[in-house]
Amino acid sequence: SMARLVQAKDTVIYSVNNEEFRTAVVDNNTKLKIGKNSFNTSPLLGTPYGSCFRVENNNLVLFKESIEMSSIEETPQPSLNNKDLIADNKAQKLTATDIAELKNRGAEGGEIIQALIENSSTFHTKTKFSQEKYLKKKAKKYNQIIKVLPPTVRTVCQFYFSKCPFKIKYLLLLNVE
Repeated sequence: SMARLVQAKDTVIYSVNNEEFRTAVVDNNTKLKIGKNSFNTSPLLGTPYGSCFRVENNNLVLFKESIEMSSIEETPQPSLNNKDLIADNKAQKLTATDIAELKNRGAEGGEIIQALIENSSTFHTKTKFSQEKYLKKKAKKYNQIIKVLPPTVRTVCQFYFSKCPFKIKYLLLLNVE
């Protein structure tokens, strides 16, 4: 069967980085919110439900590949711990101005995160857990992935459960199989 496409006037449920759930009405001049920013919903029109978008030059752009955490060392390093790390922001050589310049020349979130890692004197001395936490925090800020969720009972349940569980009498997804 053909995937259902997002039509004008559809109310869609979308997730930001698979965490935050929100709704938006899709049309040529409606907006959806991500953090403090608003983006035109027109790029969603005609795309299949389940599509992912990311922010590029203040627009939502459809994309296919998933975020890879290629920067995380695969080898376990039991000798590492974070007790020697000093949180004074001196470990990061990139300034806010450098990051703004990267954004202005159209750098994507992944590119900015890569630059932050390369300019961090402590990233490679952190534990794997700490590296993952750092990457997740930076992805939330610089590499937001917006997924238009398929309009299923499960999705609607998830949305209401995350927003106002009392409206659905605290119905959990486990009960909707």
